[in-house]
Amino acid sequence: MTFRDLKEQIPWAVESEWHQHPKGGGWIMNTATVDDTAFIGDKALVYGEARVYDKALVYDKARVCNKAQVYDEAQVCGEAQVYGEAQVYGEARVYDKALVYDKARVYGEARVYGKARVCGEALVYGEVNKNLIGVSGLLWPVWMERDGWYSVGCRVMSFADHVARYCAIDYSGSCSQCDREQIIKAMEFLESMRSR
Repeated sequence: MTFRDLKEQIPWAVESEWHQHPKGGGWIMNTATVDDTAFIGDKALVYGEARVYDKALVYDKARVCNKAQVYDEAQVCGEAQVYGEAQVYGEARVYDKALVYDKARVYGEARVYGKARVCGEALVYGEVNKNLIGVSGLLWPVWMERDGWYSVGCRVMSFADHVARYCAIDYSGSCSQCDREQIIKAMEFLESMRSR
């Protein structure tokens, strides 16, 4: 990204107040702090009093600004933004068009993605289940959370409870009968995988 490209995104930018990171070439405002061990991709921006350090990665069109911090081996990418006094650390990932702001913290092996908003003093943390299997591409992704328990969107229930209550549950009012049938078939598929 050239400085002219940067000006299109941040019209108030003054070239003498910015520099490019040696690893990745992303633009950093002189008031921000970024370690040489971090990576800032060529389309990413770090500005304000933000800090990116350790082996953190900020790339694609991601932005880290205000007093936000990204560190350890955390990654911020896609069109994600981390700002305010938010912190992303550990092996956490923030991507797609997700926003993490205010005093929120995302850490451990947590994943924040899609159009998620994490704000206030929220804490998002966890470990990635290496045995997690799921089906995406449906109205709501279907995941086997643990033996016999499934998440459909943000609801976690047993297989039997999802199927028994499916018609009574309003999954945001936009679920057609066809969507319901596809989701039940996905759960049946995952249930058959579990029993193998």
